[in-house]
Amino acid sequence: MADNKKYYYLKLKDSFFDSEEVKMIEAQENGYVYSNLYLKMVLLSLKDNGRLVFKGRIPYDEKMLSTITGIPLDSVRCGLKILKDFGLIEVLESGVMYMSDVQLLIGHGSSESERKAIYRKKIGIEKRLTGHCPGQVPPELELELELEKEIDIKKKKTKSFIKPTIEQIKQYCTERNNGIDAEEFYYSYEAKGWMIGKTKMKSWTASIITWEKSNEKRNKSEEIDCTDNTIYAK
Repeated sequence: MADNKKYYYLKLKDSFFDSEEVKMIEAQENGYVYSNLYLKMVLLSLKDNGRLVFKGRIPYDEKMLSTITGIPLDSVRCGLKILKDFGLIEVLESGVMYMSDVQLLIGHGSSESERKAIYRKKIGIEKRLTGHCPGQVPPELELELELEKEIDIKKKKTKSFIKPTIEQIKQYCTERNNGIDAEEFYYSYEAKGWMIGKTKMKSWTASIITWEKSNEKRNKSEEIDCTDNTIYAK
C-alpha cells in the first residue's frame, strides 16, 4: 500500500552549533535547554513553513510549547525572550510566532536568498491582514493567494536569457533587411559572454536594432567624410 503521508525534515549545516546565535544562547544559564527549545520549535514550525500554529489555526503560546516540548514553563518563558532578543523568532500582534531563519534550514529548489525573501514577504502580508473583517476571504487563503501572485510576478521579471543561434540571427536580420553580418554579431557577443558592459543581455533582438542604429550613424559619417572636394584644372 502506497504511503501518501507527507514527511517534513530539518537540514542542519555542520556549522550550526558554531554560529554566533547558538553560541550566545548556550552561553546563557541553562543555555543548552534554550538551544533544545529552539530546535524543537523549528521542527514544530516545518509543517507551516516557519509559522508556529497548532493545527494551522491556533497560535502556540508558552503553556502549549511547554506541554509539547516537555520543557518547564519558566524555561520556555526565558527561552522565548532570549530567542526574540537574538532575532531567531518574531512575534506578531496576533500572537503568531515565526521562526526567522527556518527557510535556511529546510530543503527547497530555489536559492537561500530567494527563500528568505519570499518568507519575509509572507510575514509582511500576514501583518497587514491581522485586522481583517468577518465575511472576507480568510487570512490564510488570502495570504497564499498574495504569495502566489508575488512569486508569479518575480518569475516573469527574472525570465532567463536564452542566447540565439546564428540561424535565428540570420532570419531576423533578413526580415529587417538591415545588412548585419549574423556571424559577426554572434561571435562578438559570444566572446563577451553575452554581456552588454557589466549587464547580462536581456534581448538579443533589441541588441540587433541597436547595431542597426550604430551602422546608420557610421554610414552617414562616412558619406560626409568621403565627399569629393577635389578641384580639377581645365
